[in-house]
Order: sequence, then structure tokens, then C-alpha cells
Amino acid sequence: MKNELTGKIALVTGGSRGIGRAAALALAKAGADVAVNFQCREAEAQAVCREIDGMGRRAVVVKADVSKAAEVARLVETVEKGLGGVDILVNNAGISRPQPLPVSPSSAEATVLMLELHRLPKGRNSSSTISNLSRWRLNRKRNLGC
Repeated sequence: MKNELTGKIALVTGGSRGIGRAAALALAKAGADVAVNFQCREAEAQAVCREIDGMGRRAVVVKADVSKAAEVARLVETVEKGLGGVDILVNNAGISRPQPLPVSPSSAEATVLMLELHRLPKGRNSSSTISNLSRWRLNRKRNLGC
């Protein structure tokens, strides 16, 4: 896959860490120039851009909340001015909002949790494990920003 994307411009939303970071670096390794979007983690986004620069590719970092149309327009305009027109979009931005575990046994989340409890290895479904599980928080990923 090396250099298959030479001359292409990629925009990775949520590119400062995790899957977005990995996607940005993989695209650069394949030859693309990459715009790394972030909302909250500028230092991490700058670090990703330095890694991309180290591969001999061009990179820009752009702060924008992709849940807001005006900021998306500014994001695209900034990328176009810095690198050129976007050829590849990795729409990776998301948020995590921890919430208490639902208490209603009819909720979908409770059903999933109960299924997972039944999949625990034997010997791990003790009352202490159940007690620890009751402190879990659900993480929901939404395509809104960070």
C-alpha cells in the first residue's frame, strides 16, 4: 500500500488519538497528505502532524467542532488552503458521555449488560464481580465532536 495515495489529500476528523490517529498515520504512510482535525486535544493533534511530517508528507492541524456546520465549512476551507481539495474523508470524530447504568430491566442497555454477564468466565460471576459491574458507566459514541 506504500505510496498508493501519493497526490491525494485526506481529512481525518477526530485525528488526534485512537483510531483517528492510526488512520491519519496509515494514510500518510500510503502517500497521502493529511489534515488532522481535533476539538479538544491540540497537543496530540500536533504530535500526529509531526509524525506525518517525519514521513515526508504534508500535514495540517485544524481545530473544529464537526457538529456545527459553520465550523465544518471553516475546516474544509482551511484544509483546501493548506493542502488542496479533499479526496479522502475519514469521518471519525465522536464523543463519549459516561452515564450511570440503567436500572430498568426492560432497557436495551440492561439487556446487553445481562447478556455480557452471562458470558463471564465461570468463577467470575461472583457477587463481588456483579458489584464491580454495577459501577460501570456506559460510553456512547456519537458523531458530534469530543
